Amino acid sequence: MLFPAFLNAQDLQILTETFPEEVRSGDSWYLRILLQYPYPQDARIEHPPFPVALIQEELRTRVSLEGEEMERWTVFEYRFTIAPGFEGRRITVPKIGILLPGITLSTDSIYLDIQGSASGARAYRPVLRWRGLPGRLAAGQKAEFFLELSDWDPSRPLPPLSLLSPVPPPGAVLEILEEKHAEDGSFSVGFMLIPLKSGIFTLKAFLIRHEGYILERPALHIPVQSAGD
Repeated sequence: MLFPAFLNAQDLQILTETFPEEVRSGDSWYLRILLQYPYPQDARIEHPPFPVALIQEELRTRVSLEGEEMERWTVFEYRFTIAPGFEGRRITVPKIGILLPGITLSTDSIYLDIQGSASGARAYRPVLRWRGLPGRLAAGQKAEFFLELSDWDPSRPLPPLSLLSPVPPPGAVLEILEEKHAEDGSFSVGFMLIPLKSGIFTLKAFLIRHEGYILERPALHIPVQSAGD
C-alpha cells in the first residue's frame, strides 16, 4: 500500500510504503520511508514508542535509485512482527520524524488493521537461501550453486526468474542453469559462475516483493584468487 506523498517547505518529497496489506498475528509487516534526499549519513530518524502490537525486528538505512531520472533517495526500512492478541483491532503507527541539517520532516500516522487468524489456514513464511556455495574460487574457475525458495504457498504463482536472478558485477559471468520444483512449495534456481578477476565476488542483499510477501535474497561473498595461485 503506497500512501500519498507530500512536500514540505523545502520541497523534499516523502513516500511511505507498507507491505503486506493484510497482516495477522505472527506475520511480518514492513514499513518503508523514502526521502528525496541523496545523503543518508545526514539523515536521522526518530519516533515515539511504537504500539506494543508491533515488535520491531530491524531498521535499515540505504540509498535507492527512484523515478525516471534515477535520483538517489534515502530509504529507511522497518521490519516488524505482529504480536499475538490484537486480532480484529486497529492500531496507530505514530508519525515518524526525520531530522536533516536545519530541516525537520515527518510522515503521517498510519492505521493498521490486524486481521483475525484464518481458520485452519497454514501460515507460510517463505525464505530465500543460497545453497552449495564454494568456499573460494580462482579466476576463470567455474562453480555451480543454487538459490532456494522454501515454504512458499503452492497456491500462489512463484516469483518470476527476472526477480530472483541477480545482475552480476563487472568481471564475472553468471548464468541460470535450471529450475527445480517440489510439491511442498520449495523451488530452486541453479546458477553457473565464472569470476574473471581476483578479489571478492559480491552480490548485495536484495528485497523481492511478490504475491503479498517480501523476500530477502541474501548477500553473497566468494573470495576469488588469481589463476594459478
